[in-house]
Amino acid sequence: MKIRNKLFILIFFIIIFIILLGNIVFARYYKKITNISKNFSILEPIFNVEKLSDYSVINEYNKYSGNKEYFFKVKNYEIKDNIKRISEVNFNYTIKIINSNNYFPIRYELYDADTNTLILKDSILTEKIFVAKDIEYEKNYKLNVIWDDEKEIAGDMTNIGIEVNAYQSMT
Repeated sequence: MKIRNKLFILIFFIIIFIILLGNIVFARYYKKITNISKNFSILEPIFNVEKLSDYSVINEYNKYSGNKEYFFKVKNYEIKDNIKRISEVNFNYTIKIINSNNYFPIRYELYDADTNTLILKDSILTEKIFVAKDIEYEKNYKLNVIWDDEKEIAGDMTNIGIEVNAYQSMT
């Protein structure tokens, strides 16, 4: 029983020692943390998507509508109060075409509207597109919506969407 009491007292003192040592170590680091300079700011990401044509062009699409074109722009800057601010972080973005009904006989072609270069065909998602920080970036796009088979009866489509997803790049 005496060994048991001695073991209990030893464990008790070890626990007390760890608690006291923990407070000393924490206090030492706390003092260092409070001395950090407070003159810093968080980098601001800026990512804008602007429609350049009326969205109703593709919002209610059916087989009698014919081929449709929709224009939009992606940029990494904004102008507020006549001051242009450019994104302070690098980012990647992708463009995804969303079809409310996957059984419609339509296909999409996404073009760089400035160079008329085909970016996306027979797919719904682009590769990652990199945008560098502190450099003004602006890209115009054209989406062609093409009804493949005019004789196909599939009813009316409720809508086609364009989803642009951006995320910060660590490079």
